[in-house]
Amino acid sequence: VKYTAISGFLFLRFFCPSILGPKLFDLMKEHPDMKTSRILTLLAKTLQNLANLCEFEYKEAYMTDMNSFIKEKTPDFKSFIDTVSTIPDAPRRED
Repeated sequence: VKYTAISGFLFLRFFCPSILGPKLFDLMKEHPDMKTSRILTLLAKTLQNLANLCEFEYKEAYMTDMNSFIKEKTPDFKSFIDTVSTIPDAPRRED
């Protein structure tokens, strides 16, 4: 729960929507073509599963090849979430 609450919010609300609709976020001048859209959809699905810390199962059996990526990147992902969700110490003032 520690990671999925923050990562689910970040990825579900910010990162994945910008991947799925790059023109809407001014990342592309035009909408991507059908092939590129499909690739971006698969990328967003993979990142969302990584954010939810879950692997693909029987419902999306065609995506199970990405489970090795999810397993491999989970420690790096948790480190990223720790970094972006930690308030740094305030600098000390020298009197």
